[in-house]
Amino acid sequence: MSTSLLPVIQTELNRYGLSIIFIFGTIGNSFIIILFRKYRQKSCSMYLFWSSIINNLYLLLAIPPTLYSISYGDLNSRSLTYCKLRFYLTNTLGQSARYFVILVCIDRFILTTTNVHIRILFQPKNARYLMCITFLFWHIFPIHILFSTTIKDGRCNQFGLYYILHNIYLIIFVCFIPLILMSIFGYLTYRNVRRLQLRIQPIDYPIDNHRENIIIRSRERELLYMVLGEVFIHIITILLYPFILLEIAITTYMGVLKSVDRIRIENFIVTIASVMFFINIGSRFYIFFVISKKFRKNFKKFFKLFCNRVIR
Repeated sequence: MSTSLLPVIQTELNRYGLSIIFIFGTIGNSFIIILFRKYRQKSCSMYLFWSSIINNLYLLLAIPPTLYSISYGDLNSRSLTYCKLRFYLTNTLGQSARYFVILVCIDRFILTTTNVHIRILFQPKNARYLMCITFLFWHIFPIHILFSTTIKDGRCNQFGLYYILHNIYLIIFVCFIPLILMSIFGYLTYRNVRRLQLRIQPIDYPIDNHRENIIIRSRERELLYMVLGEVFIHIITILLYPFILLEIAITTYMGVLKSVDRIRIENFIVTIASVMFFINIGSRFYIFFVISKKFRKNFKKFFKLFCNRVIR
C-alpha cells in the first residue's frame, strides 16, 4: 500500500485542524475566564480560571508558529534562542495547566470525602499556595530542555541520547502520571459521590440558611460533573500520544533501520496524536457547555448581556 499521500494529508490536517482548534479553543477558554472570574476565590473555580488563561497562552505559543511553518518554513530553525525558548515555554505552560487539572480532581475528591484530616490538610485557603508551587515547579523541573534542545541539519529538536531521554520524559510526566492521577482521583470522587448519594456539602460554608445551602450544593455538584467530563475527554484524547512516543523512543534506541513508508506512517500517527492533544486543551468550554445546565444558563445570561451592551 502506497503511503505517498500521507504527508499531504498530514499537512492539511495540521493546517485546517490546528486552525479550527486555535480559533474555537481560544474563544472557549476566554469564555471560561470571563464566567469563572467572579467565582475565582473558590479553590475549584480558581484552578479552572488560571488553567484556562495558561491554556490560551499555550495555544498562542504553539499553534500559530506551526501554521506559519507550513507555508513559510520553520521559525524554530532560524534562531537558536527562539528554538530553545519555544520548546521550554510550551512545555512549562502545558504542564502547569495539566497539573492544575489534577489539583481540580484532588479538590473534588476532598470535597466529597468524609475524612476530616484530609479536608483540614487541603483547605480551600491553601489553593493559592498549591497553584504557586505547581507553577514554579514546572518552570524549574524542565529546565533541562533549554540545554538539550538545539538546531541540527535545519531542524530544531533534541538529538541522539537527548532525543530518547526527552521522549521518556514526555511519556512519564506529560502522559502517564497525569493519566494515572486523574483516573485515580476521578474514580475516588465518583465512588464518594455514590456513597454520599450526591449529598455534597462543603465544610467552609454556612448551613444556617437552607436556601443558600441548596444553591451551594447544586453549584458544587455541577462543577464535579464538569471536572469528571473533562478528565474523561483528557484520557481519550491523550491515550495515543504516549504509545507512539514510546514506539519511536524504543526503535531509535535499538537503532532500527526504518523504511520511507514506516517513517511516513509514524509521522502521520504523531500528527494525529498531536491534533488530539490540542483538542484536549481547546475543548474545555464545550465539555462544560454540554454537561452542565447551570453553565449553559450562565453563558446564555452573559451572552445576552454582552449583545445588549453592543447594541446600545
